[in-house]
Amino acid sequence: MNDALLLLTLHWLLAGILAMALSHKLRAWPRFKAALAAYQIVPPALVGAAGWIVAMTEAMALVLMLIWHPSGAKLAAVLLATYGVAIAVNVVRGRMHIDCGCGDEPAPVSWALVLRNMCLMALALWAVRLHAAGALTDDANWWSALVALGLAMVGLGIYQAIEQLFANRGRHQRLWQGIG
Repeated sequence: MNDALLLLTLHWLLAGILAMALSHKLRAWPRFKAALAAYQIVPPALVGAAGWIVAMTEAMALVLMLIWHPSGAKLAAVLLATYGVAIAVNVVRGRMHIDCGCGDEPAPVSWALVLRNMCLMALALWAVRLHAAGALTDDANWWSALVALGLAMVGLGIYQAIEQLFANRGRHQRLWQGIG
């Protein structure tokens, strides 16, 4: 796989992940704010504003990823690192019962989610490196963009399967704890 194809695939994949995350936030805004408040990182009075900042930053990263702009990968890496650190802080605090706020189905925070975010951040940083090396100027064309889109769709399918495993784990824990 040439660098241009890899870079475009990373852009489509990360854009898809950002789109799913943003969609969840906007469709379930009260639940997202509750998850953000449960992290106890942002003062309660600022949770609403922080939520909008997160959502707008995700939207900006998504648009930049869709137009293959190098700043999109950088912004995605910062977002993913921030989410990973927030999750890690709560795992270290022993607050593993809270919802990560990652998707439609509640999933408890865990080291596995931290690892997932670090892996996604590594993909975003790989895209940053490929941009810096001029990968898009090499062999990028519409055909490679379509092939990259297909590859990214496969990657999104794998990502969704992993997300379902996290959701199922949360369901299993709630079932055995008698929470719902």
